[in-house]
Amino acid sequence: MIDYRTNLLINLEELKLKFFYFLFSLLITFLVSFNYKEELLFLVSLPFLNFNKFFIYTGLLDPIFIYLKLSISFSFFLTFPIFVYFISFFFFVVFLTIYVYIYLAI
Repeated sequence: MIDYRTNLLINLEELKLKFFYFLFSLLITFLVSFNYKEELLFLVSLPFLNFNKFFIYTGLLDPIFIYLKLSISFSFFLTFPIFVYFISFFFFVVFLTIYVYIYLAI
């Protein structure tokens, strides 16, 4: 007899572990992108610099928020493939085990 709850708990443990891997990779990419915040801002604003325009900050904390939003955006953009890989692999394993259990039980 196959215990379904044990297999579910094993899959949930794996999902939790992969979630921590994803958070760790998100944190590392955020720190690296925040370290290179001026270079990233230059790359993003490069098409607008051809018009000989300058940035105007209307608030005191606008440059800090721009750097934070830019770093968060790049970190989510760079870690999105890792997230898709983890989620797709998890659902593949879950659906494969359900498929095997259903057709082996018949």
